Amino acid sequence: MNFLIRNEYRTEIILSSPELLSYGITYEEIDYGNTETRRLLWALQGDIQKKYGHTIPLSGRVLIEVIKEREDR
Repeated sequence: MNFLIRNEYRTEIILSSPELLSYGITYEEIDYGNTETRRLLWALQGDIQKKYGHTIPLSGRVLIEVIKEREDR
């Protein structure tokens, strides 16, 4: 997992396909109406809080952009 705090309003998280699978979801399954996607967001929030001490607010206005990148980088 690559994690970057841009500012107090923007946090970027980059997950590989295997990392997504470890959370029980694939890129193709990500859908904001899907319970598994919401579970992924809450799990990421908890993991980042534990590992980095940074809280990602998931209440209020949240913009989430999901982009598939090439794996061979």
